[in-house]
Amino acid sequence: MISAAGQALTRLFDLILLPARGAAPVWGIALAALLTAAGVLISYRLVSDQDAIRRLKKRVQGHLLGIYLYRDDPRAMLGSLGRVWSNSMRYLAYSLVPFAVAFVPVALVCLQLDLRYAHRPLRPGERMTVSVELDPSAPPPALSSTGGLQIEMAPLAIGGTGETNWRVRAVAQGAQAVTVAVGEETLALPVAVGGAARPLCRRRLRSPVRQGLLCPAGDPIPRGSAVRAVRVSYPPERVRLAGMRLHWSASFFVLALAFGLLLKRPFGVDF
Repeated sequence: MISAAGQALTRLFDLILLPARGAAPVWGIALAALLTAAGVLISYRLVSDQDAIRRLKKRVQGHLLGIYLYRDDPRAMLGSLGRVWSNSMRYLAYSLVPFAVAFVPVALVCLQLDLRYAHRPLRPGERMTVSVELDPSAPPPALSSTGGLQIEMAPLAIGGTGETNWRVRAVAQGAQAVTVAVGEETLALPVAVGGAARPLCRRRLRSPVRQGLLCPAGDPIPRGSAVRAVRVSYPPERVRLAGMRLHWSASFFVLALAFGLLLKRPFGVDF
């Protein structure tokens, strides 16, 4: 059920990010940051006590001014400092609930962005590692691939871990796949070569919960399988923002913060 919900959410994000399809990754991240900032501001306004927050902010500002004015009177200054601390704690308490409400939706947005912008598809000539984790009693695995991929080395088994690795090179663009065979069981994992940013299924896991959370674009490995996990290593992606090459998460949070500050007055939100 979690895996199906994750796949439905992935399709929803495909529709949301459709205006940025084919553009540089920063545009998709900017669109997600704008919508996230607007959503957080709306939920913050609905859940938080805006009047109480404004009163507490004014009190904190007044007591900070008191610390400056009574800097030559240690007793008065310490009293103002104590009131700054107590009102700040009350302000924090008023802010925790709305931020807690927004945490789960923002976390889901981040998972979807990581699926699209943490890594990029292979380019012809680039190499990746395919890793398979097996139960201890499983027979040795074999790997095959579609024509756009070339397996370059014999399997490398890492002793005592149940893990076997292959090095694979991309030779042609398009939708490719690798297939793991363990006994009579086969498991396929798609491999993207070329094209724009899109959801990349970097792993298949036997746990439906972990699959639904970490890689909702793919199906979990069936229960009872001798395979615990299949992973592929796409090249990491970096997003260009203001002349810098950043991880998608840094770009997203900078843009979301900027949009939040720009929109807080039009949305009538104080925090």
